[in-house]
Amino acid sequence: MPIPDYQSLMRPLLNAASKSVGQTSVRELTIDIARSLRLSEADLTEMLPSGRQSLFVNRLNWAKSYLTHSGAIEATRRGYFCITNRGRSLLGAAPERIDLKILMQFPEFEIWLTAARQGTAKPTQNVEPQPAEINPEESIDQSFSELHGANCVDLLDRVLAASPTFFERMIVDLLLAMGYGGGSLERGLLTARSGDGGVDGIIQEDALGLDAVYIQAKRYAPGNTVDRPALQAFVGMMTGEGAGKGVFVTTSTFTNGAKAYIEKVQQRIVLIDGKAFAELAVRHNVGVRVRQTYQLKELMKTIFLKSFRSTLQGLP
Repeated sequence: MPIPDYQSLMRPLLNAASKSVGQTSVRELTIDIARSLRLSEADLTEMLPSGRQSLFVNRLNWAKSYLTHSGAIEATRRGYFCITNRGRSLLGAAPERIDLKILMQFPEFEIWLTAARQGTAKPTQNVEPQPAEINPEESIDQSFSELHGANCVDLLDRVLAASPTFFERMIVDLLLAMGYGGGSLERGLLTARSGDGGVDGIIQEDALGLDAVYIQAKRYAPGNTVDRPALQAFVGMMTGEGAGKGVFVTTSTFTNGAKAYIEKVQQRIVLIDGKAFAELAVRHNVGVRVRQTYQLKELMKTIFLKSFRSTLQGLP
């Protein structure tokens, strides 16, 4: 039988997790779920086009990802998870099927999915567009946008769960990946200073260290905005150091007052909020890795035009 899509696998995965004692993993549940769905050995060995993973396991992992963001299951350690009270309630409330429309009842899932799908052509409410609505290339673009958005949201969540030093190191790595300091690791460093206004990192833009970019990082929770006093402290530090360039990065956002203030100072300071930071990090492969590359190809029209003209010239 055809392998079910990832939404059709949500309930079987959640049901299998409910029968496990303690934490479990997709790998441990694969065989039991396959048996409950009466999948054949051929079904289980069907691979993705990349050949790196089975289609069934890939779809199970996608089902797990969405269930995790809905709060139906929670991660316990890398690769392992357990069902939550919400997940058990969901099994009783949705005996036939659990899909994206069902999960949209949970506010945190709706927020996550909306953030993940920012920039897509389709509105968030249309979680299951009909195949006839979009062509294959549009479908690829939409899927890429959703994957990109989900990576940005997940990366920011991981940064918030890590240490401040981890965030600071990521900023230095990102600026190096963007070409600052010539991309040389030796030209980017973290500092040992602490306290408000203290510089968290420095990137030497040239080999002689004649010009430097000073970095300030604020790992704030969403809703805890960076206001003008924080920027004033940073500007004061830069003035004391004789620095002319700076980058202020936060996982949250900046107040309008902070933005207005930074436009008036003599130093050239760039403000990067959490959304922009995540976008840049994913774009420049900082904190993420390339899993698979796809190339969209089209026929070279010039070759066919030349061939067509030659054919015409040969006609009587």
